[in-house]
Amino acid sequence: MNEALKNLHYGSIMLKDKNYATAQKCTEKSKKIFSYLSSVLDWNYEVTNDLYQLYYFFNQQIIKAEVKRDAAVLDELVPLVEKMRDTWEEAEKLSHMNK
Repeated sequence: MNEALKNLHYGSIMLKDKNYATAQKCTEKSKKIFSYLSSVLDWNYEVTNDLYQLYYFFNQQIIKAEVKRDAAVLDELVPLVEKMRDTWEEAEKLSHMNK
């Protein structure tokens, strides 16, 4: 998740600088990460569909930013991804405490 965040951040900076080729490389990396996370989901859990929808939403927003060349779309996405990352980190801590 941190790698996706890093690339979203750099992609935003590159869009603001009108460095579209580098921005595209950054956003592609983020999209690949979210696509990978979608592909390894375990569909035996209720939460899986929600996670899938989130990853799909993230990729759709990245595509929107690419098409519009709009850094603001990525800037709005970053806090959502950060919140998800932080939630996963907290869940991992709690799971270790319960073992």
